[in-house]
Amino acid sequence: MADNHLIYAVSDSTGETAEQAASAALAQFGQSHHAHIRIFGHVRDEEELRKVVVRAKERDALIVYTLVEPELRVRMASLTQENTVTAVDLLGNMIWELSRYLGLPPLYLPGLGHETDEEYFRRIDAVEFAVYNDDGRLPENLLKADIVLVGISRTSKTPLSNYIAHRGYKVANVPLVQEQ
Repeated sequence: MADNHLIYAVSDSTGETAEQAASAALAQFGQSHHAHIRIFGHVRDEEELRKVVVRAKERDALIVYTLVEPELRVRMASLTQENTVTAVDLLGNMIWELSRYLGLPPLYLPGLGHETDEEYFRRIDAVEFAVYNDDGRLPENLLKADIVLVGISRTSKTPLSNYIAHRGYKVANVPLVQEQ
């Protein structure tokens, strides 16, 4: 297949959710297919929407969008229809159905899933801890670890430590070595 397919991930926040959803969907088409995903983040007014839609039309791109504000979603739908650009609204129906199910109105505030809160900083600290305490480097920190991995060399302790650290756990790993 051709490698010139474009997907525009458009958002009134970072665009990360749209990019991840597009990547996950693309994975269903195998390794041999490649499409370039371009993020258009912090798109928050009609003029910016119009520019993205016109550019998508010129380049025959597919638009996937995660616009929280109802007016922007409606405007995106009409702009893409007017310009015959294929677009997928990733959040609109989900927000509407959740509102109906929960019996609560949505906040309609872009970026709420990407704020830097206490949990974010805890994960950053855990990742740094794992890096500094890799391969038994700082044994004095073993008591500070949430998890200590012990195993022989070349058994993927470092990647596993990093994986666990990204979930917020302080991990140290120690290699078992045979005394000579």
